[in-house]
This record gives sequence, structure tokens and C-alpha cells, in this order.
Amino acid sequence: HYRSPLVADQSYTTDQDYFQKHLVSQSSAIPIVIYLHGNAFDRSLFNRRGICEKLRKELKYDVFTFDYRGYGDSTGEPTEEGLITDARYVYDWIHNITNGQRKIYIWGQSLGSAVACQLAARLSDDESKTLAGVVMEAPFINIHQALQTHYLALLFRWQPWYYGLTEKALHKSKLAFQTRGHLSNINCPCVLLHSDDDYTIPYAHSKQLLQAGLSVRDHNKKEKKLFHFTIDMISFHSNGYGHSLIYRSPKLIPALKHIIFDEDL
Repeated sequence: HYRSPLVADQSYTTDQDYFQKHLVSQSSAIPIVIYLHGNAFDRSLFNRRGICEKLRKELKYDVFTFDYRGYGDSTGEPTEEGLITDARYVYDWIHNITNGQRKIYIWGQSLGSAVACQLAARLSDDESKTLAGVVMEAPFINIHQALQTHYLALLFRWQPWYYGLTEKALHKSKLAFQTRGHLSNINCPCVLLHSDDDYTIPYAHSKQLLQAGLSVRDHNKKEKKLFHFTIDMISFHSNGYGHSLIYRSPKLIPALKHIIFDEDL
């Protein structure tokens, strides 16, 4: 349970309705991005603040982020279901206080991309709760394959016991984060972002997710369902962005505006 000085020392408003007043007072034409951060630390990590600031300044969107249970100053213990429940609560709260009048996007990075994918899939079952789109930055196929391909696993994965040990530990912890499997239930545009020099979650994860998503899209067309699902991928090549620095790319926002965000804002 980590709480950085930036979170611990920040000033808190005493107005319990601050966020509600702000979101309600804004034009319904201004979209909202809910940012779901990755594993470890909290919402104040430099890259997380960097992308939120970029979305706010360059797109003029409202950006809402939070710490899951067990992260930052949020109490409790993190679980897969718990993280998704927290994200769903935030989405429902924002959707309700804005009366569903504002576009809501979900942006998830690394672990947050898996949470975003599952949340989008669950929202597809609720016709009254629609998403404008999902951005998955440095996503992984599932948590088991993420562990197998992590650069630190190079030290151990040749050992015959490694695969079974990690599988057993994940099963005991009830962790799966099956991003590829949940793509088939999403009913909104989806964009993958990945740098080819990401050694934490290798680039190949997004390539496989893209192919899986394209197959889902074709299947949906044939079955005449989930008409709003599309999938695209923006790649970043040899720029030193690694796992966490895609937000520094000058092409990021223009590319997203062309694919998923409103170009006229």
C-alpha cells in the first residue's frame, strides 16, 4: 500500500459537492476521460499526471482519475473484481450526475487497460450506459501471459517449474484479467497504444489483441450484433517511450483525434 508525498501532502477541498458542481457546470459538448492507472504506486506517478495533463490541456477534456482500493489513499485490499467494481462505481457516478449528457471515454494504462476492457464489456450489457470509446495503453493479453513475457521472467521462464508456479499463484489469487476474451463483449470504439521498445509488456501483446479484435469485429458483422465495436492500433517505433512514456509523443493526440476523439474540439 503506497501513498506518495504528492498524494499525502496535497490539499483537499472541504466542499463535498466540488466534483459534481464542476462536472454539471461544464458544457455537455465537453467529453470526460476516466483514467485508470497501472499497477503499483498511485495516481500521482509522473507518467499518470503527464497524460492527464496532456488530455486536459490539448483536448480541453475533463479528466477524472482515482486510486483503486488498496492504492494511494484508498483503503481496502485490491482484487480483480474489486478494481473493476471501483471503476464501475466511478463511471456510474459521473454518468448519473451528468444525466448521461456528456461523452465518457475510458483510458487504461497497463493493468488499467485490463480493467478498462472488462468495464467496457460490462457496460455493453446495459443499454442505458454507453461509452464513447476505450483507449488501452500498453495492454496485455491476460495476466498470465504478461508475467511470462515480462523482462524479469527471462531469468526464470526456462525453468520447468516456472510456468506451473505462476499459474498456481494466479489461480489462488483469482487473477486472470483476460483482456483478449473480453474484447468480444465490447460495443464501442477501441484503440490500442503500444511502443515497440516496451519491455514490461512487449509490443506483441497489442499485435495479438489487434488481430483478435479484428476477428471479433468480423464476427459481429456476420452475427449482426455489437455494431459499434471497432478496433485500431497506434504504434510508436524506437522512440524510447518504453512502457510509460507514450504520453510524450507529439503524434499521440492528433492520431487519437483522427481515430476516436472529436476532431472539432
